[in-house]
Amino acid sequence: MNRDQIESLMPQKGRMMLLDGLIRFDADGIVCSAHNHRADDHPLLSESRLSSLAGIEYAAQSMALHGALLAQRENRSLPRGLVGLMREIECYVDYLDDIEGELKIHAFRIAFDTKNLMYKFEIFADERILIKGRLAVFSPKSLS
Repeated sequence: MNRDQIESLMPQKGRMMLLDGLIRFDADGIVCSAHNHRADDHPLLSESRLSSLAGIEYAAQSMALHGALLAQRENRSLPRGLVGLMREIECYVDYLDDIEGELKIHAFRIAFDTKNLMYKFEIFADERILIKGRLAVFSPKSLS
């Protein structure tokens, strides 16, 4: 799956859509790729640098793509969700724009029900872990 195909399934569009490729997915998780972390016009740059914390957005987009692909496979609509909880975030580098290789974003569901999801994620480049943690996605209806 290429960037255009991914973008057609995502709420993020244009430069804010960060994923460049789908490596694999199944019911439990997804592995995506991205190489735009070194772009001079990256939308998440701060003071001309891309913090490793931007990896959280890469992970969240991978989770969204996972949900969209599962919904497509099951012929159902995908409810909107909001990242509402971040836990155990560990950064092993300060900046992603220093990383030469392609990013590999692994996101795996560890808990879910009809309204809420919990994923663990890890982002690698050249077999080196850059950032990891857990993210929870809540349906807006479960927040009211």
